Amino acid sequence: RFDRASVALADMSRGVSTVLAFTGQIVSVLPVGVEITHRGTRIGRVLDERRPLVVGDWSQEPVVGPESILVKEGLRSSIIAPLLGKHGVIGVVNVGSLTPDQYSDDDAEFLTEVGTQLAFAIENMAAHEDIARLKAQLEQENLYLQEEIKTEHPYEEIVGHSVALRKISHALETVA
Repeated sequence: RFDRASVALADMSRGVSTVLAFTGQIVSVLPVGVEITHRGTRIGRVLDERRPLVVGDWSQEPVVGPESILVKEGLRSSIIAPLLGKHGVIGVVNVGSLTPDQYSDDDAEFLTEVGTQLAFAIENMAAHEDIARLKAQLEQENLYLQEEIKTEHPYEEIVGHSVALRKISHALETVA
């Protein structure tokens, strides 16, 4: 039961989260790619405390920054849950409703479990991207080294030296 759902990835060193994906009726604000500050926001609180937060009625609470934009669009209640990965919190998953008091602590617990699964999926995706990037880099380095070998020591020269060394080695064996 939501009117907006989103996933944001945290950059703890910069104190911001970037919206990765969202869906729902309230889609005109905070699009994919927008950065949301942690300072003084409930998202920041969830990231710091690493536990979900249920907001019963946003219109009855003080809001700052990007959260105020959502309230102006009609958001009334929400759950913000941490994305708990292998090495800590990597972001948040949010669901929000135009209806006040839409969510319970049980809903928050469930969303936290969903968030943990999302975190593992995001971490795996990032690991696969890193592997693909490193593989491409290794292939480029391999090509470069092959070109270096060709330009510094042409194949014919290497083979020629090899044949000459075998002849010298054979001659030394017969003399000894």
